[in-house]
Amino acid sequence: MGIKQHNGNTKADRLAELKIRSPSIQLIKFGAIGLNAIIFSPLLIAADTGSQYGTNITINDGDRITGDTADPSGNLYGVMTPAGNTPGNINLGNDVTVNVNDASGYAKGIIIQGKNSSLTANRLTVDVVGQTSAIGINLIGDYTHADLGTGSTIKSNDDGIIIGHSSTLTATQFTIENSNGIGLTINDYGTSVDLGSGSKITTDGSTGVYIGGLNGNNANGAARFTATDLTIDVQGYSAMGINVQKNSVVDLGTNSTIKTNGDNAHGLWSFGQVSANALTVDVTGAAANGVEVRGGTTTIGADSHISSAQGGGLVTSGSDAIINFTGTAAQRNSIFSGGSYGASAQTATAVVNMQNTDITVDRNGSLALGLWALSGGRITGDSLAITGAAGARGIYAMTNSQIDLTSDLVIDMSTPDQMAIATQHDDGYAASRINASGRMLINGSVLSKGGLINLDMHPGSVWTGSSLSDNVNGGKLDVAMNNSVWNVTSNSNLDTLALSHSTVDFASHGSTAGTFATLNVENLSGNSTFIMRADVVGEGNGVNNKGDLLNISGSSAGNHVLAIRNQGSEATTGNEVLTVVKTTDGAASFSASSQVELGGYLYDVRKNGTNWELYASGTVPEPTPNPEPTPAPAQPPIVNPDPTPEPAPTPKPPRPQMLAAIISMSVTY
Repeated sequence: MGIKQHNGNTKADRLAELKIRSPSIQLIKFGAIGLNAIIFSPLLIAADTGSQYGTNITINDGDRITGDTADPSGNLYGVMTPAGNTPGNINLGNDVTVNVNDASGYAKGIIIQGKNSSLTANRLTVDVVGQTSAIGINLIGDYTHADLGTGSTIKSNDDGIIIGHSSTLTATQFTIENSNGIGLTINDYGTSVDLGSGSKITTDGSTGVYIGGLNGNNANGAARFTATDLTIDVQGYSAMGINVQKNSVVDLGTNSTIKTNGDNAHGLWSFGQVSANALTVDVTGAAANGVEVRGGTTTIGADSHISSAQGGGLVTSGSDAIINFTGTAAQRNSIFSGGSYGASAQTATAVVNMQNTDITVDRNGSLALGLWALSGGRITGDSLAITGAAGARGIYAMTNSQIDLTSDLVIDMSTPDQMAIATQHDDGYAASRINASGRMLINGSVLSKGGLINLDMHPGSVWTGSSLSDNVNGGKLDVAMNNSVWNVTSNSNLDTLALSHSTVDFASHGSTAGTFATLNVENLSGNSTFIMRADVVGEGNGVNNKGDLLNISGSSAGNHVLAIRNQGSEATTGNEVLTVVKTTDGAASFSASSQVELGGYLYDVRKNGTNWELYASGTVPEPTPNPEPTPAPAQPPIVNPDPTPEPAPTPKPPRPQMLAAIISMSVTY
């Protein structure tokens, strides 16, 4: 079928127009000086035409199509091919514009209905406005292929592009701008869209990209969406950046950006397979999560950054839902959450794996969690740094979940009293588990409430905070330290403390004078130094004296040093005794790093039964006076010898002239 014209041109007019569009016009002029040939560049004049319908449609570069014909449903369209098995071949050239404005119905820009049809264009512009709805491009026919070249733009006050039935679309530097509807919809098995590099999708009121291989012939494979350096910017309630359904594969390449602004407007929501590198996701609405995976695997590579102003950063929730969030040492990833959590695994078989990632949670003083595993979910992390503002908790596991952390781990809460690592007991669930192994810098407390926590602190680790283990539901808190430091900030207890060349310091973060801490340990082993404070005088003569206490309720082993610091009066009598270590078996060995001088007495540590106590081992000896210095012997005065006189000069004989003068002066007349 030929082109249906609606511009009113006669055949002669059209012919004249085609002549004007000839590749060149050559004028030959004969003059007095010879033959001159002047070649003019092509002279192209854009034509205005109406709706185009048929199986073979070719539009010249720069032409403008204005929808002026209605389809059988009474809706205006710009370009349309008939339905059926006859393929359409639509060539819209370069810089063609399609405008459809249906003031009373459904405005349709380009509708390709025939099977195995093709659509080609470059720098195409489609602009549709409908009163009830609108669609920029709809590829309905089976196995249709559309190539929109470089720099094409689709504008719509409803849906931008809908493609399905195992069709394909390619474009680069492509732009979709629409409101109310979805920017790009990819339906059915085998349907594929590749937006190349530098494309942008902007929507107001709905999702940016929807992809779902939910219908059709599964032999055609998954639905696919590919782009790199893509920007998606959406506004509106529940307007997601990308909604990925089952049987779908999405590759966002490198340097893609997703922004949403609306309540419950998640950046990336997925049941399929998603991959990206250097991805940026920024969502600002209430309860809007950066990346939420309900099934399938989402893999996000290095230099990726997720920010959720009022929701969670990363979350998996669903059967076999997996997020791999993998930074590198040179290009670390980051997560910011101003809402409930940084990263969370929320159901059995849901997993979040992270490497080289910095996580910050700040909910303006309200409860927020850096890592949160629950209901059987699992989180793994390698080389993580977690920063928690006031009210936040660093790592939290509950309802039979597990968190495993390796390599360098930084947990920096706003105060040492905040929870850096904690488990929660819930009736009917097995104990949750948190395991960490590596060099750790922890500012915050560790609490095992009905859970199992195991910390293996490698050389260089520093922990500032307290500990708690309630042993509910078989729970435990076990800590191993190698060449590390624990600054104990308040009363603490744990089940196992295995120390190798490490220091447990009660003093460096001690509170007000007279306030001391007790560390209850079920099993102690290894070799270490305990820095402890003591007020040996108490109310006088040792009455009600007190100090830091190490209390070992189970087994003790190893050789340990006690460095005692006085924190009280020095009005000692030498009768004071203060227990600083209690054990049930007396198997470990404790000794003082040095004697402590208090009020004229030297205090040392001794074993008393199975305990060790501070006692006066003697008085401070009087200092031995230094001997008077022996005066140096007097030195005889040094006499300088008389100077040797210089010899008298030898007179020189007078010269002859002078001699004659002298003789003449001596003659008497």
